[in-house]
Amino acid sequence: FGGSAPTPNAGADQNLCGTTGSLNASALPAGYTGTWTSTPAGATFGNSHSNTTNVTVPSAGTYTFTWTISGTCGTSSDNVQITFGGSA
Repeated sequence: FGGSAPTPNAGADQNLCGTTGSLNASALPAGYTGTWTSTPAGATFGNSHSNTTNVTVPSAGTYTFTWTISGTCGTSSDNVQITFGGSA
């Protein structure tokens, strides 16, 4: 097997009421690990290494979440944008 890391899918963009949401990335390929990060920083993940997890942000606004996978053929990532609309 040659080539590069598989391309992950971080899921569909969302518009939510409240400051809690769900992240639903594609499943991890065999031999790979994954990590969620947020821009801006400050999000709290239920499990930042699970492709499906809950996330809570400190305040309303638009956040970009990056799902990065690393494994035998390198590293690859995909982004999902979620707009949180304040208190639920």
